[in-house]
Amino acid sequence: MDIALRIARLVIERKLTPGERLREQDLADQFGVSRGPIREAFRMLETSGLVESEPMRGVSMRRFTDGEMIDSSMISGFVMGLASRRAAELGTPEQKAELSARVDEFRETGDSLPLDVYVWTSVRLGDYVFQMAGSRVLTEQMRTCFLFGPALVHAPLALSTRPLRVRNLRDWGKLRDHIVAGDGPRAEQQTRRLHQQGLLDALELLGREPHLRVM
Repeated sequence: MDIALRIARLVIERKLTPGERLREQDLADQFGVSRGPIREAFRMLETSGLVESEPMRGVSMRRFTDGEMIDSSMISGFVMGLASRRAAELGTPEQKAELSARVDEFRETGDSLPLDVYVWTSVRLGDYVFQMAGSRVLTEQMRTCFLFGPALVHAPLALSTRPLRVRNLRDWGKLRDHIVAGDGPRAEQQTRRLHQQGLLDALELLGREPHLRVM
């Protein structure tokens, strides 16, 4: 899992791009491990769809269609939406206070963060929401459809401009408020909006017409 997360981080940093070939030995040298953990990470990432393996060509980053990106983002929005509802309804006062502090810090510092650090900080905030939800099933589903799936590829693009990050920080504040207030339905709806808006922003920057509207 650790190596797979480190490869995912390279995607966020745009050091790995769709269609790029992944070489076991290069990654093993970069991460300071043997080739065995790299192969294991490749198998995990191939199962989730982030990479693909072809005979005689090896492993490479997948190129995703707009439809695959839309499906992945919609699924991740539903999964994290359910986790946000659970966090609002089941999170302890201590957990809600911790989430509030993390979101406050993110909103205070986010405007000055490099893009890759901003995206990764957002991912870690999402991880904490899943911790609050306390569901291993939801956590595993989210890792498959977002952190190790197509939605991860468009995440940096969806946050690539300052106005987009400003809105994202505002949306995180709204989500935090709903979770802290224990309002599960609104927390779920806000999370889905956050994911769908990110998808629309990414597709718009790519010059695509997604034929979707934010819920």
